[in-house]
Amino acid sequence: MRPVCANCHAIIHKHKPELSIEELSNMGKPKKVDIDKMHAYRDSIRDGMNNPVIQYVAIRYPGKTVNYTAGLTAVRAYPNEDEKLGMTLIEVLKMEINRCISSAISQG
Repeated sequence: MRPVCANCHAIIHKHKPELSIEELSNMGKPKKVDIDKMHAYRDSIRDGMNNPVIQYVAIRYPGKTVNYTAGLTAVRAYPNEDEKLGMTLIEVLKMEINRCISSAISQG
């Protein structure tokens, strides 16, 4: 047995079968399989000359916003927090636009 706070205890016992401590600690984090799918999706779409078409992909999930690589982000999203989601998306898109502009300038 491991000690947990009252909120975690309630969450563990709410699920059937009960969650393990490891499952509980991974709640609110994007799953690796979802990140891998986003990455594969972004990289698989090509134009007629086999150049990548998609420059940016994101997944929404309940947790903090995490930037994995250039063009790949997990974005915080909770019900009834539309304004926060909107602000997060604006910030993420600003960062991505600046990255694209910097890349275009460096390529001449």
